[in-house]
Amino acid sequence: MEYALLGFFTGLSLILALGAQNIFVIEQGLKKTICIPHLFNLFVI
Repeated sequence: MEYALLGFFTGLSLILALGAQNIFVIEQGLKKTICIPHLFNLFVI
């Protein structure tokens, strides 16, 4: 049970982190401003 909770919270933290990054990219697209260095970092990470 302990490993199941650890896995659940690890997965949840990854989903939250990637969701915040996606919101930033969508926001930049709606503003029509593209930050090339940031997009490069998305593909590298």
